[in-house]
Amino acid sequence: MKVKIINTILIFLGCISLTIPLMDMEAIFMIKKPKKRIDDGRKARRKARREEIVKTKDSFYKRFKKAGKKITDELGFISYKTFIMFTIVGGFIGFISGQIFKNPVASIILALAGAILPYLILNLILRKRNIEKEEKLQIVLGDIQAELIEVKDFIKAIKNKLPAIEGVSKVLYKHFKWFVDMIELLTPDNNEEYMRELAERIDTHFFSEYMKLAIQYTKGDSSLIYTMESIPAEYAQHLSRNQKYKKIIEKHNKSFITTVLALPFAIVFLKLMSREYYMILVNHFVGKITLAVVLLAYLIGAIIFMKYNKDIKYQG
Repeated sequence: MKVKIINTILIFLGCISLTIPLMDMEAIFMIKKPKKRIDDGRKARRKARREEIVKTKDSFYKRFKKAGKKITDELGFISYKTFIMFTIVGGFIGFISGQIFKNPVASIILALAGAILPYLILNLILRKRNIEKEEKLQIVLGDIQAELIEVKDFIKAIKNKLPAIEGVSKVLYKHFKWFVDMIELLTPDNNEEYMRELAERIDTHFFSEYMKLAIQYTKGDSSLIYTMESIPAEYAQHLSRNQKYKKIIEKHNKSFITTVLALPFAIVFLKLMSREYYMILVNHFVGKITLAVVLLAYLIGAIIFMKYNKDIKYQG
């Protein structure tokens, strides 16, 4: 019996090891440990800062609620209540899936994995939408600047380009249409407030910088028009430089997802190859512990992946 148990564990781990070539190992070791710095009092200050942050840190529930509302508000097509419902359903399905293995620890781990899956999917959708928004915003910004040079009036330039903006992006059109309506229909003398809010709505570094200059331009500093012209060009260069980085990230994403999806196939392979070994995996104590440890490792890997796999931010 002991030999069969050992064989089961080895075969199961062997099946999982077959997925390792699918993973780009460079992605695992991308983060390098920083070199040790000379302690000149900064260590004590960092410790005090950490203690201050811990005291004021929100609870897990508040942070989860804040993250859920933020992502659902930005996406627009799903409400926070629906997101919570999918989270609960995902956790329930994960828990039931764990019951197939007659393993309570595996059930808890799969329940956690199922619960975070809706957030992961929505986050990937939002990231893709933000990438598309930035690429289209660069085009829109160039069109607005070209019109501004011709008409010498920022509000009029945006108004004239509304049909073109609608053709490029419905999402961006909604923001610019709101801006024009606010200026024309409600308070035409309160331009600065709505220009700042437009920058907050679109929320990208280059557009925020562009709007800061635009505010000064509308106040009478006409010489800034040529400084404003440089921002769309810099934005285009920034997006071009990031294309290589985005391709690397996409490669890592595909490798990670492929590796995760390979785990169920490894279990099915073991069951088809030898039902006796499969029963040891799901019924024997050692087999259950092995399965739980593997699932926990995958879950921790997924959490780390979500934490560090983020879009790059321009630091101006």
